[in-house]
Amino acid sequence: MRNNLISLLLGSLFGFSLSFAGATNFTLHAQLFLFENSWLFIVISTAVVVGALGTYLLRQNKVRGMLTQAEIDLSPKSMTPNLIMGAILFGIGWGMSAACPGTAPTMIGEGKLEGLFLVLGILLGTIAYGKIEQSLR
Repeated sequence: MRNNLISLLLGSLFGFSLSFAGATNFTLHAQLFLFENSWLFIVISTAVVVGALGTYLLRQNKVRGMLTQAEIDLSPKSMTPNLIMGAILFGIGWGMSAACPGTAPTMIGEGKLEGLFLVLGILLGTIAYGKIEQSLR
């Protein structure tokens, strides 16, 4: 129960941050891709810097998971064709929908109907990729 409450609190804080930054605004995403407005680029760049700094600090301090107390594995992942294909599909989906997977649940929380369609598309795309990947084995 405690872990669920912590997860709900952290997820809500993340969603609030996305909403506050304007990351759920389709117009801002379109302006980002058309190089008309750099606000989301600044938000994303800030997140990358904070994430990189956080990862560095976690590695240096050998931190354990907050909920499980298990040691966090931060070893580098190797570049694989599946990773590259996933990144390409992620980029195409983001460009076509003007939303990333993190903003879709936030849109639902804001009461935006299009968030439901985005989550449905994410689920269908994930299932389709899984089926394609299985057939290639």
